[in-house]
Amino acid sequence: MADDVVQAGEHGDEPDPIANEQGVEPLKRDEFEQVKLLFDYTKFHIGIYLTGAASLIALMNTEIGKGIRLREWLVWVAVAFIGMAGLAGGIVASSLPHCRSLEDFWNRRVGPFRLQALRGETWTYVEHSAFWLAIVSVVVAFACRLPAPQKQANPPLQPTSGASMPK
Repeated sequence: MADDVVQAGEHGDEPDPIANEQGVEPLKRDEFEQVKLLFDYTKFHIGIYLTGAASLIALMNTEIGKGIRLREWLVWVAVAFIGMAGLAGGIVASSLPHCRSLEDFWNRRVGPFRLQALRGETWTYVEHSAFWLAIVSVVVAFACRLPAPQKQANPPLQPTSGASMPK
């Protein structure tokens, strides 16, 4: 059973830093690992969101991006969804260090600025849903590109000599 408990010291002689002063039992190793994995997973997602949003904004402001002729409003909708995913991911990542297990996080009401807006589990759904809505917006923006501008027909020939046109 002692192997299931997270130990701080090499020989187990130091106090467990995860257990608090009120005598709460130390975290079991698997509970700690699950919280840690979700934290790392969420940090990875936040990096993807930052890269994706920056890439879309850069694409819209380059000659190559303008040449693709995407429906710009759909790209901005995608950037907004990515921002929402990043906000939800930030709430998840900043709340996890205060939780002793995934069950604790799933059921705890968390939010930005200490607001207890939604349960932790709900924030993970908001994060993933917003990301996938961003992906759908980008796919639709590429699938429904603006048509290429039509070339105008040659203008009518104008007289080149001093001859005048009849009135």
